[in-house]
Amino acid sequence: MKKFLIALCAILMGSMTAMAYDLLVDDIAYNYNADSSGLIITYTKLDSTNYSGLINAIIPSGITVNDKNYKIKGIGDFAFYGCQTLESISLPFTISEIGDRALAHCPQLKSINVNDNNTVFHSDDFNAIVETRAQKLIAGCATTVIPYYTKSIEAFAFSGASGLKSIDIPYQTVKIGYEAFEGTGLETIFIPSSVEEIGYRAFAHCDSLSRIIVENGNWKYASPDSSNAIIEIASNSLIAACKTTTFPEGLNTIGYEGFSGVPVENIVIPESINTINHYAFRECTDLKTADIPATIVYFGDRAFGDCIGLEKVYARLLEPEEAEYGNFQTFAGVAVDTCLLLVDDELVELYRATLPWSEFMYIKGFSEEQVELIGDVNLDGVVDVTDVNIVINIILNRDQAENYDRRAYITDDDTIDVSDVNALINIILHK
Repeated sequence: MKKFLIALCAILMGSMTAMAYDLLVDDIAYNYNADSSGLIITYTKLDSTNYSGLINAIIPSGITVNDKNYKIKGIGDFAFYGCQTLESISLPFTISEIGDRALAHCPQLKSINVNDNNTVFHSDDFNAIVETRAQKLIAGCATTVIPYYTKSIEAFAFSGASGLKSIDIPYQTVKIGYEAFEGTGLETIFIPSSVEEIGYRAFAHCDSLSRIIVENGNWKYASPDSSNAIIEIASNSLIAACKTTTFPEGLNTIGYEGFSGVPVENIVIPESINTINHYAFRECTDLKTADIPATIVYFGDRAFGDCIGLEKVYARLLEPEEAEYGNFQTFAGVAVDTCLLLVDDELVELYRATLPWSEFMYIKGFSEEQVELIGDVNLDGVVDVTDVNIVINIILNRDQAENYDRRAYITDDDTIDVSDVNALINIILHK
């Protein structure tokens, strides 16, 4: 009986996949809307083969089915999601609704046109879909110019537009939605003083992003100390980062998804921070080492979730059992059977008895493993000119010493100066 039910479920699921749409006309898939008065464009498959081979999508205003004419009234959720070949799309005047991620992750998309007679949306010469009355940008592409009057860049608007290298956010814009620029090719982003809301993961997986600037005078956000990060002022929390982000002095929280999807290899969290929020480093797949200070009292759910490349975690908490852990899933998705957890020599057994640390198969003391290579300031496993440059930048006040914990103090004194630079050079020359 059990085998029969499993087989039946498989057949039903297969039927549901095969019947994902009601009609397929001129290679475009449609479903009837709720009252069957019109049609909504839908996806063919909800994966990377969606509309495989489609290059130019010209959406008609209506089609005739069994001698009855149906208007094309909308584009549904995920309709063209992940279409790898789509280069252009033209929408008729009848379209009055557009669903989430309808044009997300279409990396070749360069041309978006809305019929001039459409009363809900327009595109003009912007290569974007703009909701006319609310002045919201719904969807864009690699060639989009955001209209100067745009008030909101909606969720997923540019998601997956990998060809987008630069964009100017207008001074009228007050909102940047969830994952608005996720997965784009942006290299620099300037947040004007008008922006009052930035959604989670707005710049996640932007692997080329290296400069983030928030205009002075923004009451909600800042990017102090040339940190290349977005800091929410009221909560003193980092909410968006990139591969060159440094922690500004006095920061106390890494916010919800703050580093999510950022291509960093090594992270040293400064001692000013006491909270690592939910999903803070989620999907940092390049991350190899993480140095967690003793000051952390709260770890959010999956704070390091799906950091599949993590090899070493330096945990300096002196009372790990006293910290708060969201669902004890701090390291969900990490290869805890191979990743090395390094702690104070006297606390090895305590960590082995405390979740989520006890999930690590290999827990060792600092001295036992001899893990801290003297001079390895950035924790990349080697002592080289990069470490020298970091120490020089600290001396010149271009970087904060606390960003590198105790590793920048190469000599035995309590200052970072030219003697530490000389010591590093000697290590490099004699290693």
